[in-house]
Amino acid sequence: MSVDEHRSYAPGTLGYAVVTVSDTRAFEEDRSGDALVALVEEAGHRVVERRLGRDGVSLVGQGHIALTTADGVHVGGAAGG
Repeated sequence: MSVDEHRSYAPGTLGYAVVTVSDTRAFEEDRSGDALVALVEEAGHRVVERRLGRDGVSLVGQGHIALTTADGVHVGGAAGG
């Protein structure tokens, strides 16, 4: 299969979950999450889910991310302060 043929089968846009892991941030203060959202959207994709999780907690295991709705997950952290 050629590269062009392979690309013809790929979806045009993907849906991403954006997760910020931090014990000190709320959505209103989540600049790293805002940056990830902007990068996803600037690349022509969409954010299907956005979460704020606490350090040391399995977000997937706790059902915080429904991977059936996302093609990928971007995870970022926030520096405490």
